[in-house]
Formats: sequence, C-alpha cells, structure tokens
Amino acid sequence: MTDPADLDLRDIHLPPEPSWWPPAVGWWLLVLALIVGLLVLALRWRHYRAERVRRLALQELDALGERCASTPQRLPAELSTWLRRVALSVGARRELAGLTGQAWLGALERLSPDSRLTREFPTLLVEGPYAGAAPASEEELAALLAACREWTANLELRT
Repeated sequence: MTDPADLDLRDIHLPPEPSWWPPAVGWWLLVLALIVGLLVLALRWRHYRAERVRRLALQELDALGERCASTPQRLPAELSTWLRRVALSVGARRELAGLTGQAWLGALERLSPDSRLTREFPTLLVEGPYAGAAPASEEELAALLAACREWTANLELRT
C-alpha cells in the first residue's frame, strides 16, 4: 500500500462563483413582463385621466340643468360658459380662448365632429347668452341641453 504522504494530492478547488451577468432567462422574462405591465398601466392611466374630463363635464352639465330648471332662460348663458370651460380643458387653450361667433362654432365642431350641437343650435349658441337675444322655448332649451350632452359624449379627448 502506498503511503498517503507520498501521494501528490492537492486541496479541493471549488468552481468559480457564478457571475451575476448575464442573468438567467427567467429574469429576462420577469423584466419583460414588468415593462409590458407598466406600459399597459401607463396607457390605461392616460385613458382614465382623459375620460375624467368627460365624466366631470357631464356631472357639471347635470348640475347646470338642475340649477337652471327654475329659470330656463338663463340656460343659454350658463351653457355658453360651460362649453367654453370644457373646450378649453380639452383643446388648445391659445387657439380657443379668444374665439367668438362662427369661429367659436367651428372650434366646437372640430372638438366633437359627430355632434348636432353646432348644426342645430348655431343662433342659440352665439346669441343666446346675451340679454338682447330672443327667448327660446322650453322644448328648444331641453333639446339644447341634450345636444350638449351628445357633444360631450362625442368629444375627442387628448390621451
């Protein structure tokens, strides 16, 4: 038998530590899933924020309708103010702020092209808010309120 002292034995050598780079495939898939998830979340958040304008505008329109129920002749002036606020919140402020008359109607049409608001009520929208305008019937005011609701529903929001 051989003497162990005569053997040329070496100490046990461990393999090198695994490198942290490149990560395993599972980590790559996890990072990809996180990126896709964050992207979807960001897009949904932008859509939610844009739709928030529509929800708030419809709530204000309902409150405005209730507020003007006792004095319906105030409705065109109140709707004019409401339309301007909503349009400024969704459109380019510099382009819309100073518009009046036909230019204002054109801007409302561009913001909600499928709406009947500017086609059916141009006179009431342009002249109705002023004291010298001819009073509108209650049916016409109710139709104007409904057209404003439709205009808001069809509003092209920035997302």
